Amino acid sequence: MKDIINSLTMKELEQITYRALQKSFSQVMAQTLLELDEAIALGRDKKGFI
Repeated sequence: MKDIINSLTMKELEQITYRALQKSFSQVMAQTLLELDEAIALGRDKKGFI
């Protein structure tokens, strides 16, 4: 592991970090949107809209 850390450049470390953050944000956003969708579905006026 120590060899891997020593061989990484700052640019490579930045790219790895950026990709990890993108994946994490994508998962959080997907979960948030699903929860919002469920809340909207439960709170909607079922008589006025199909």
